[in-house]
Amino acid sequence: MFQSFFRYLLLIVVILALVGIESSIFASNLPFQRRIEPVQAKPVPSENVISYAVEQNDKPVSSFTAATEEIWYRTPLDEVIKRFFSDEQIDPDDVSFVITDLRSGKKYVHSPDKEIISASLYKLPLAMLYYDEINNATLSPKDKYYYDLWMVECAGPVSENHDPGDLIALDYLLDMMISNSDNTAGHLLYTHYGGWETMREATLKYTDSEAAPSYYDPHNYMTADYLNDVLMYIFDHQSDYRSLLNSMSLEQTVAFLNGSMPHLTKQKTGYYDQYHSAAGLVTNNNPYAITVLTELGEYGSQYVIGEINRLAYDFFNNQ
Repeated sequence: MFQSFFRYLLLIVVILALVGIESSIFASNLPFQRRIEPVQAKPVPSENVISYAVEQNDKPVSSFTAATEEIWYRTPLDEVIKRFFSDEQIDPDDVSFVITDLRSGKKYVHSPDKEIISASLYKLPLAMLYYDEINNATLSPKDKYYYDLWMVECAGPVSENHDPGDLIALDYLLDMMISNSDNTAGHLLYTHYGGWETMREATLKYTDSEAAPSYYDPHNYMTADYLNDVLMYIFDHQSDYRSLLNSMSLEQTVAFLNGSMPHLTKQKTGYYDQYHSAAGLVTNNNPYAITVLTELGEYGSQYVIGEINRLAYDFFNNQ
């Protein structure tokens, strides 16, 4: 019996020894558990990010990041706009502009002397001639002007609400000519002033420059430089042109120079065929005068005019 007990005890010891060895072998086959350190991304220098945004951004300028715009506003405004031309694939030969900071007098220009058909923009200096006469008391706003049949041009409030042979008040004609760009009102007023060439000659008093080669052409060629002088004259004599400025504030309130920003620009616009143009004054915050003449066609031209004005507003108010 003693021998049986001893054998039984020895068997238990052997079994326990074998279990210990197996446990040791199993443990040695477990995968190595290495502590994984978090990977830290190396910071990219901010100037590289900005450079990449400037070089690689293929979105419209209105989508540019603040970092990109920060670079833009370190450069002159005319260079900012030329970069916009490049980004949007706009032919610079199809655009002319003059933008003047009305606090400092500094100008930013591109092809300022290029003559471009400006359509209804002739109505702006024409209205000024009549307001000058009113201010000098040689005319009254209530003076009546004869409306003849051959003065009718396209649709508009004047031709829609009046018949040839009517006598129409001057103040109404002036307002319709600017706020609604009424062609009949324009034709009537430059005719009563003495005709196209007489009117054009008279409006040279608003500029120090000589008349451009096509200045008297009935297709109404103008330059951005001339129209900038006209705007500067209005700004310098605002008390004389209160009614004119009010009419300008009513024309195209969500298009042309007002197309890309909510800040109202007092403007006069013109468009004919592929020629779309605008001249206006921004009088809030940092005031400036802006003229943009284009030959870009109907589609895209108003976007370009609006974006140029937005860039100008941002430039003057974020320097």
